[in-house]
Amino acid sequence: MKDELISFSTAKLAKDKGFDVPCITVYLTNEMTYDTQYYDSLYDNSNNDEIFSLNHKETSIVCSAPTQSLLQRWLREKHGISVLVSIDGELMYNWDIFPLSPTTTSQEAGKNYYVTGIYEEALEEALLQALKLI
Repeated sequence: MKDELISFSTAKLAKDKGFDVPCITVYLTNEMTYDTQYYDSLYDNSNNDEIFSLNHKETSIVCSAPTQSLLQRWLREKHGISVLVSIDGELMYNWDIFPLSPTTTSQEAGKNYYVTGIYEEALEEALLQALKLI
């Protein structure tokens, strides 16, 4: 079992909001094709030489690609925002954002009824919305 990585768009927003925790996994882009992919140096050594020879003008690191749980913890510890996912009686997931510090008001946080049958989808949406509060 492996932790789910946040999406590229969420990762870019996290970087813009100051996420600076070192990660093994990064998102790379190819300037020639504008193709974005992630590279995990811990699990994927098959193309290590190609990906990490960043001397190639066309390949560059765009941002870190943290796991959902790492970003969730960063939001809680650095910004006082707690993100929780719950399940309802119909086995659908929704999320809540709770302020843990005076810098986030209760008007900014609250329940969103983003309904999905997949926990990780609900958590991804909650993380994205929590980043927008910063």
